[in-house]
Amino acid sequence: GSLADLGRLGQYGSAQGYAGEQHQQQKDDYSIYSSSTYSGRSHYSQQSASYPNQERMGGYDQLYSDQSSYGGQGAYGRGYSDQTQTVASGYRDASSSVAPGGSASSAVNAMNLLLHSPPPVPPAQSSVLPPPSAVSSRPSAMPSSQHDYQPYPPDFTSTGRSDEGGEELPSWMEGVKGFDDDKGRKAGISSSGHERDVALPSSPPRVPGGFSGSGLSAAGEKPILPAHYLHGDSESEYSWDEDDDDGAFDSSSYSLPSAQSQSSRGRKKNSPRTKKREWLLRMNRLLAEVPVGELDPTTVPISAIMNSWAKTKSSEGADMVEMWLRRAQEEAEAGNRRPGIAPTTKMFTMSVDAWAKASEGGKAAQRAEAILQHMNDLYESGRYDNLKPTTGIFNAVINAWARSGEKIAPVRAEQILDWMEKLHMSGDANVRPDKYTYNTVIHAWAKRGGKEAAVRAQKLLDNMHALYDSEGVDDAKPDTISYNVVINAIAKSGAKGAAQEAESLLDKMHALHEAGDPDIKPNVVTYGAVIDAYAKTMDAGAAARADSILANLIRLYQSDPIANSDLRPNTYVFNTVINCWAKSRDPNAASKAEEMLIAMERLHANGIRGLKPDAFTFTAVIDAWAKSGHRGAAARADQLLDKMESRYLAGDADLRPNTFTYNAVIQALAKSGEDGAAARAERVLQNMVNRHRMGGGDDIKPTTINFNTVLDAWAKSGGGRAAAERAEEILEWMDRLNKAGNDDVRPDTITFNAVLDSWARSGDRRAPHRAEQILHHMEDLHQSGYGGVKPDTYT
Repeated sequence: GSLADLGRLGQYGSAQGYAGEQHQQQKDDYSIYSSSTYSGRSHYSQQSASYPNQERMGGYDQLYSDQSSYGGQGAYGRGYSDQTQTVASGYRDASSSVAPGGSASSAVNAMNLLLHSPPPVPPAQSSVLPPPSAVSSRPSAMPSSQHDYQPYPPDFTSTGRSDEGGEELPSWMEGVKGFDDDKGRKAGISSSGHERDVALPSSPPRVPGGFSGSGLSAAGEKPILPAHYLHGDSESEYSWDEDDDDGAFDSSSYSLPSAQSQSSRGRKKNSPRTKKREWLLRMNRLLAEVPVGELDPTTVPISAIMNSWAKTKSSEGADMVEMWLRRAQEEAEAGNRRPGIAPTTKMFTMSVDAWAKASEGGKAAQRAEAILQHMNDLYESGRYDNLKPTTGIFNAVINAWARSGEKIAPVRAEQILDWMEKLHMSGDANVRPDKYTYNTVIHAWAKRGGKEAAVRAQKLLDNMHALYDSEGVDDAKPDTISYNVVINAIAKSGAKGAAQEAESLLDKMHALHEAGDPDIKPNVVTYGAVIDAYAKTMDAGAAARADSILANLIRLYQSDPIANSDLRPNTYVFNTVINCWAKSRDPNAASKAEEMLIAMERLHANGIRGLKPDAFTFTAVIDAWAKSGHRGAAARADQLLDKMESRYLAGDADLRPNTFTYNAVIQALAKSGEDGAAARAERVLQNMVNRHRMGGGDDIKPTTINFNTVLDAWAKSGGGRAAAERAEEILEWMDRLNKAGNDDVRPDTITFNAVLDSWARSGDRRAPHRAEQILHHMEDLHQSGYGGVKPDTYT
């Protein structure tokens, strides 16, 4: 249907509007990078034409090939590298024409353009990028050598220090630069007086292993509530890429005939993943059977096997890649001169990358450093001239730190960058920081968050501009990704004025592109990051500004859908604006959020790809109902949940309600104070429990928060003694679920306080005595070791 008058959509149903809050999966890292380095295949491999020197990276272009692009925004990457059309003037015109307020959302009004214009002609497939099979990975032979392969470089094992127990941090963490030529240790001299390897700066201590702990155990079979008595009585695995293809090889080409394979005809075919794993395990067995020195790459393709193990993105896969790397070295040392056997820089980089993607935190980053150190040792021995460390493998190590999640990660990453600069200045032409280096370090800071991270990220971007503008270092020229990660760091900083600073960088990107810079052009990721910066503020007018920025995005895209294909709006940016409205104190916030939901549904129904509302969209809008305080808000939230459930049961997997959805509805009912609201809230909770019991998964697993919200609804229901007794029954229900194994439903102090509140509001003459009984019982439970139920001032 037409959206000619979307301003009246606020009259839909009984809606005065409803907006929402992000659920945990989208709370922080949903924005832009999904908690991992960059956006992935569409972000780098589709844009590789922008990086002409990528071939010399030794396979580093694989580092970003595993991540889904920004919540399904794979299309935006096309055209990123070669679009030079001016859009800044259009941006300014659109910006100046948008008013911050109004009866309808600016973005919703702008979406009329998307419905009343013909769809764009799809751009032709670029011929700049070669097909995957054109990439050569032929390794070169090298002289034999013996080397003891140590599990960690010396710095990890020889310091004798531990970072546990609150000891002072090592000197390498005291500053980002961390290099003093007047100190032997930092100038390349070890404690034994020998010249230190220059592959890496001094290393951090080992990251301590994970620890686990549990609270005090439950107090046996002690009842969760005291017995009733009157006052005065005596009683009182593997993660394979969906599009995983090795491009350069077919596993069947290397399969060995066997009786088992001959007799397997007629059986059910295995999936490609299963076949590939079986092939890898068969290659592993063959490796054990073939004597060292006799491995034939035509039968056992080492590089292809390493690549396949690396793609499992697991600790096992990383171990297997290292095993094959060691065997390649052993073959070379045994005199095997067959092509494709000797270890290469690409093999070492592949091994580092496998650890970076193994999700092993600091352990993986340390292992990556150890592999680089070993590679440098082989090169320094004089027998492996082809193993000189390059920028690519340094970048891979930095990437391992960026993905580690360790608090020290950005500091260590920036130290390695500084070390690369020092090596280059000392005459090493093979090592020089490039845009990948800087972008990865900036991203490490962005993941850490905080004001310092934003400052460091901005400083690194300034350094990139200085290297390119003043010194002519083309490899360090900033690009769209550089700006996107800096804007992301600013958005997460929480600093005052962060949103305005993020938007100023957006304006700068438009100005640079208008001035003729083809490498810096805002895309939908840029706009999403700026909108997210506004969503994270509580400033007045933030939601209206975010809405206006989205309207600008829509207008720019529609002005030239081909040249501006990377500005195509998507569900994520709409969800972020809805979240921004939900957090605002604007009295019309809920109605604007509702308009956006309905407009998204209509646009999707009219064939606009990438704008389909998902579970987060509905959950955000439902939660806005809960916060709106409007009459009929609870009923509207309940209706939206019913709509989600019916569509999900009809086959729409994107609208599967989750814990946050159910809790938003329960909260809306609890706050409403309407007749029957508490019983309806309990019905929603019961439905949630039943769905989880029927195999619904952990994303709809009931939690203590859900139960506490229902208890609060009963306390505020005005149901007198009956409401208080019902609250007690729900508490006992929680206790049964907890003792049956649901650790997420454990009564806590808030739970008991809600039950006490029910009695306090009941007006029953026995309420004070029952309340005091519950108080004493809480004290008893706490003293007997039942954690989390200690009475507080509210109790």
